[in-house]
Amino acid sequence: MKSDFEFNCHVIRQIVEKTAQNAIALDCFSRSTAREKILRCAAVWHRGGRLSALTKEALRAETNLPLRSLNRALAACAAEGILCYENKRFRVLDEPRLLAHLPR
Repeated sequence: MKSDFEFNCHVIRQIVEKTAQNAIALDCFSRSTAREKILRCAAVWHRGGRLSALTKEALRAETNLPLRSLNRALAACAAEGILCYENKRFRVLDEPRLLAHLPR
């Protein structure tokens, strides 16, 4: 009985710690600029090998950005030579700079 209690306490501590980490990450993400949100999401999709499946609509939904802000930030990313959106596909122009935006 005592070992079950200790195990339950351990599980609860892990859940609390993970919830706190997620809250901090969400707070940081919500304070990010549109450009930073786009680069972070694109980096996550690229790292998972799924960037070719990412659509502008999915990116808009994931970043919770208006389409106009998304388009402006994508234009800025293309001008900086990091990421571009052409022919309804995202293309990485500078992989090291894109991957620098991965969550830690």
